[in-house]
Amino acid sequence: MSIYVPRLRVRLEDWCGWTGNSWDKIQAVVGRSFRVPGRHENVYTMAANAVIRLIQNYEIDPAQVGFLVWARSRAPTTRLAP
Repeated sequence: MSIYVPRLRVRLEDWCGWTGNSWDKIQAVVGRSFRVPGRHENVYTMAANAVIRLIQNYEIDPAQVGFLVWARSRAPTTRLAP
């Protein structure tokens, strides 16, 4: 298993100051910070970075990979019309 975490980090205490949210409540529920992708990062580049780590860490020959699947960890949050 491999995961890629963007380098850019937003301190939630600063974010609370910008948005007027309660730092005590946010810290208790969310934590101290969250990561955001850089302007040249997206879901595809982050997935590619995770795959590269797998290839390097497990000494996988990419020529031997027959099929690679990208999947979401949860269902999309869309609503159906009534």
